[in-house]
Amino acid sequence: MNYRQQIAAADPIRYIGSEKADIRFYDGALKHAVGAKHYQVVRANREFPETQEDYGWTYNHAPMLCWWNGHFWIEYLSNPVSEHEPPSHTLLTWSRDGEEWVKPVVIFPQFVLPEGVYQGPKQELLRPGDTAIMHQRMGFYITKDDRLFVLGFYGVSPEVHTSPNNGYGIARVVREVYHDFTFSPVYVLRYNRFSGFEPEHVPFLFYQESDDPGFITACEELLSNKLVIWQWWEEQRFDTELFPQPSRQALCYYTLPDRRVVGFYKHALVNFSEDGGQTWSDFVKCYSIETSTGKIWGERTSDGRYALIYNPSTDSMHRWPLAVATSDDGINFDNLLALTIHVPPMRYVGWAKNLGPQYVRGICEGYPKPDDGHLWITYSMNKEDIWVAKVPVPITGAESEPIDEDFSDTELPRWNIYAPRWCRIYACPANKWLVITDSDPYDQAIAERVFMESTAVTVKTRIIADSFGLTGLYIDLTDDSGSVPVRLVFKHDQHLYIKSNGVYNDVGKFALNKAYDLAIQADCVLNQFSVAVECDGELLVNKAYKFNTSVHSLERLVFHTKQRVNYYDLEANGKDGSMPDLPGAGSRNQETKFYIVMVKTDEHCL
Repeated sequence: MNYRQQIAAADPIRYIGSEKADIRFYDGALKHAVGAKHYQVVRANREFPETQEDYGWTYNHAPMLCWWNGHFWIEYLSNPVSEHEPPSHTLLTWSRDGEEWVKPVVIFPQFVLPEGVYQGPKQELLRPGDTAIMHQRMGFYITKDDRLFVLGFYGVSPEVHTSPNNGYGIARVVREVYHDFTFSPVYVLRYNRFSGFEPEHVPFLFYQESDDPGFITACEELLSNKLVIWQWWEEQRFDTELFPQPSRQALCYYTLPDRRVVGFYKHALVNFSEDGGQTWSDFVKCYSIETSTGKIWGERTSDGRYALIYNPSTDSMHRWPLAVATSDDGINFDNLLALTIHVPPMRYVGWAKNLGPQYVRGICEGYPKPDDGHLWITYSMNKEDIWVAKVPVPITGAESEPIDEDFSDTELPRWNIYAPRWCRIYACPANKWLVITDSDPYDQAIAERVFMESTAVTVKTRIIADSFGLTGLYIDLTDDSGSVPVRLVFKHDQHLYIKSNGVYNDVGKFALNKAYDLAIQADCVLNQFSVAVECDGELLVNKAYKFNTSVHSLERLVFHTKQRVNYYDLEANGKDGSMPDLPGAGSRNQETKFYIVMVKTDEHCL
C-alpha cells in the first residue's frame, strides 16, 4: 500500500479512484457523465430586470431544490451586487419539467434592522436603514401531511467580511407554499434569542399565532426533527437547546445500509450519527476527497448506489469543475466524472463572487422525488446565475453502443446539454431534428454526444442553418480530456471552414435552409481525418486533412455555437471585486439557429 492509499484508507468516507481534476480546464479534463443536462433557471440582468425578477440584482447564490406538487422548486438568496452586502432577500421559482421556470418571486422580503439590538462583531459599522441579510443552509421541508415549507434565516452583516451565519443573526423564518401556488404569510419559526433578538424586533408573527392549527402542528413536527434542523447550526450555533454539541458548515447527509447517517460538510469534513441525528461523532477530515470551501452533496441514487458531488479542487477561488464520484456502499467512491462541461464569464462585478459552478444541492433524503429516476441538482454559476441539472442513473462516463440518433425522443437520453436561457436546445420530434439556438452575447449552446472510445471513427450527420446572428455552429470530435483534433465550422459569414493542422480552411459558401450531409472519418493512428460534404446530390467537399492535435482515441461529438466565450485562467480573481462588468451583458444578440437532423457513428474501438 503506497502513501496515498494509506491516507485514503484512514478516511471514513474516501475517494479511491485515480482521476484528478486539472483545473486549467473548466471540466477538469475529466470524462463527462453521459446524458447530464444543464438548464439555466435565472440569468442575472442588471440592465433589463424585467427579464430576471424585476430587481436586476446580480449576486444570486445558495440555491436549494425540492420536488413537490408535480413541480421542481428552487429557493435562492439575492443581493444587488455583492455577498453579505444589503439589501437582501430570498426568492422562489418553480417548474414542471426542470427546463422552463417561472419568473422568481420574493418569498422572504427585506426589512430594516432594529437599532441597538445586534451585539455581534463590527456592530459599530451598522448604518441607519441597513437591512437584514438572508442566509440559509436549509431551504425546504415537506411535512408528513404533505405541506411544503420554505425556510430562511435573517442575519446581520455590518460589512462584507462579517458573515450573517456567525450566530448573531435575528430569526429563522418559515412560509408555507399552497397547492394553488400561493403562500402563507411569513412566520418566525425560531427567534435567535441567544443573540438578543426578541419578537418586538421582527416584523413577522410567531408561528404559534397562525390561525391554522395544522400549520402550527407541522411547524412543531419540523422543530422535533433533529436530523433536519441540524442544518441550522451555523446561523443559530449559540442555541444550545437545539444544538447541545457543535457542528460545522453546510451539512448534507445520507443514510448507509447499516442505518448510520453520514454527515458531510465543507472542507470534506465527515461525522456520523447512529441515532437519526440526535447525537454525532467527532469530525474527521477526508483527505482523499480533495475540495475546499464549496459545498458537497451526497445522496443515494435510484439504482441503490451513492453519488458524491463537489468541486474537486483545493482552489476555492476557482470552483470548477462540478464533478460526481459514485459508490456501491456510500463509503468508497471512485470514477470521478465532470458534470459541468463549461464555465461562462462572470458578467457583473461583485465582492466574493467566486468563479465557477458551486454550492450544489440536490433533493434531500426522505423527500419526494420525480419518477424519472434521475439525479437532480441545483447550483449557482459565478454566484450570479442559478442552474439546475438532471443526470441519468446509473451514472456512467462511457457509451457502449454506436450512435443512431433521429431525435424522435424529446428526452434526448444520452445527450449532454448545456442550455443558457438565451441559448436553448431541444428536440423537435415532428421534424426529427435537434434545434440549437444562440442569442447570448457571453455564453453558448452545447450539445454533446459521447460515443464508444475509438482509435478510428466515422461520424455522419445532416445540418441545416436556419438563421444567423453573430455565431455559427462548431462540430468537434474530441478525446476524453477535451482535446480537439477535428473541427468543422458553419460560420456566420455563411462559409464552411475545416480546421486542419491548426489552420481554418475555407471550403466554400453554404445556403440557409439547405440540408448538408457530412461524413467525417477520423483516424488517431494516421493523425488525419477526411470530410465529405454533400448538398442536393452534389458533392461539395471530399478531402483528407491533418489532425490539429495528436490524441490516443476519440469519444465525443460536440456541437457548440461559439469558438470560445471565456478566457479566464487561474489568475482570474472574482472574489475581490476587481473584475470589470462586461459591456452589453443584458442585451440579446440576433438569434442563430441550426437544425441537426440525424447523427450516426461507426466506431473502430480500442
